[in-house]
Amino acid sequence: IVEDNILKHNKIIPGVKIPIYSKERIKKDKPNIIVVMAWNFFEEIKKNNQYLIDTGIKFINIKNLEQENYFENILEKMVETLDFQCRYIIIEE
Repeated sequence: IVEDNILKHNKIIPGVKIPIYSKERIKKDKPNIIVVMAWNFFEEIKKNNQYLIDTGIKFINIKNLEQENYFENILEKMVETLDFQCRYIIIEE
């Protein structure tokens, strides 16, 4: 999980123990895809992170994953167009 709120950095999500990181983690890990969980702020999050999009990171709205084969279609397009190696999926909340 990547979070803008500094008070949540280096904490975990209770019950599932998923760590919460700052945006610096994105720069370190260089993911290919970011799944935005805050679907109602998707456009704003994309706008505020245009520099990441410019580096080739794909932002996906969690709501779009409801569509049949959405994720598979995205991956197929990425594999066809570049040397794709998916190491992480970082979720921004």
